[in-house]
Amino acid sequence: MHLLRSIARKYPSFDYNKCKGVHDIHGFSNPLLARTESIRIWWVMNWPHRQKIIETLPFKPNISLKLWKAVAFGSHVNLQDFTYKNLLSSIKEAEDEHILQSAKGGTISIKRRSYHTIFADISEWLLAFKAYMNAVLIIYENREHELNAYRDHISKLCLRQNFHAVMSYDEDRRVTLITNWDSTLLGLRNRGRG
Repeated sequence: MHLLRSIARKYPSFDYNKCKGVHDIHGFSNPLLARTESIRIWWVMNWPHRQKIIETLPFKPNISLKLWKAVAFGSHVNLQDFTYKNLLSSIKEAEDEHILQSAKGGTISIKRRSYHTIFADISEWLLAFKAYMNAVLIIYENREHELNAYRDHISKLCLRQNFHAVMSYDEDRRVTLITNWDSTLLGLRNRGRG
């Protein structure tokens, strides 16, 4: 079964019209948000089986399965995980993982990782957000307008406000999004748009 949709973006999106178990959700003020929630529920309910779809995608960003799960479940992700340095560290970490055998037959995994935690400027944020968008849009194609508008919104805020204040605002918006499924990154300004 071909589950990817051809598009002009770098990576194709899932075509949920060919998937069983994606049901309509009611009670949302915005039909796009209802669609996002129905897709999110499909991933949550089917993750053990559907994660293999992600693992075998030929064209996808090179991020960890843990990050893919967070994106699919609509969980909060640290945008820092999508910076080039941290993506590179994650790849190296997977290669450098040391496994020790314990006396009782279990294993202990030791991971070394340097982690970069602060954006220096808007260009770093934009690159990380683009990588985040690439992953999100494979699973949630219907969020493309929202994510593009939000990226532009943050860029404009950085022209008028202190960069670190805008980064705090960004973090707050993304945390609020996971606690309010009937919302977008732009909040009430984007409600009711189709």
